[in-house]
Amino acid sequence: MTAVTHEPSQPSGDFSDNDATAGRLLLGLLRSLAAEAITDELYDDLETVLGEYAVPASPAETAAIANRLRQTATKLTDVVPRLTKTYPVDQQRRAMHQLRTAIDLSAEQPAPENSHGHLVRFASSLLTLLDHLGDAAS
Repeated sequence: MTAVTHEPSQPSGDFSDNDATAGRLLLGLLRSLAAEAITDELYDDLETVLGEYAVPASPAETAAIANRLRQTATKLTDVVPRLTKTYPVDQQRRAMHQLRTAIDLSAEQPAPENSHGHLVRFASSLLTLLDHLGDAAS
């Protein structure tokens, strides 16, 4: 017969409960969330709209890009406030202001004749937001 004893588990030396470790873990998780929103496809769309050789896209392509940018803006509403929490106050305010601008533009539904200009403004606002996020956006 086998005896069963209860021994309290002891954490191994690999774990720590200090604030520095928790902060690094949180930053890693936040960057992971940011990576879900800030993709190579986003940068491709920004290049298509704002690049040096950008030309107005077809109405169908404009609508597709605008939809992808809207999805990105929605994802960033969860990420940006958390990522910028440790930023200096003025930098945090600028990032949050730019996020609100992007969200406002994402809610607009321009007439077809105004869709290209709207797309350029929307893409520019997201690019500026990424600039405010700095290394966290890469």
